[in-house]
Amino acid sequence: MKQPFGLTIAVVLAFTACKSEEQRLRETRSDWRQFNLPLALEDDELKVSNDSLFLDICKRSGKCCPNEADTDGTVHGGPLGQCRSDAQRARARSNGLTRLQVDKVVAEYTKKAIEISEKINSARDDRAWARLSDLDKRLDSIINTCHSGAAAAKTVKDARAACSDLDSAYQQLFPRNE
Repeated sequence: MKQPFGLTIAVVLAFTACKSEEQRLRETRSDWRQFNLPLALEDDELKVSNDSLFLDICKRSGKCCPNEADTDGTVHGGPLGQCRSDAQRARARSNGLTRLQVDKVVAEYTKKAIEISEKINSARDDRAWARLSDLDKRLDSIINTCHSGAAAAKTVKDARAACSDLDSAYQQLFPRNE
């Protein structure tokens, strides 16, 4: 039995449209990451530089206590006040050093996100893409969870915990040679 020519074209067009829609979504996610992740890394590295400068100013000036308005004891980013005791000075330096370490962790995970994104973008054949497509669809959410959780963390341990999904994805794509 001969199929109508119009039905054959409709089936081919429907199949092509489905595939191209998925391809368009993949390219959109890829383009967004290629634009956004380097900017996020630059922002993270600027935070690390600011933290280092703040600690250096604190050390050189002896003015390292949080302002009275800072209720959480944070020395990061606020105006400098005069310390009343050595204990306050030590606590303020410790808080500033912890913020520096946390910001370094955030930058480290942003670099990992860039590597994961590049690996996904390099998948050329259908077999490689099939293996990475699920991660591609979840990666933006994983990155956002990691970045927001780590940026809000008070300790390095909390920052690393916030990025555990990103770390798992990285280990999956780049297994350690032990």
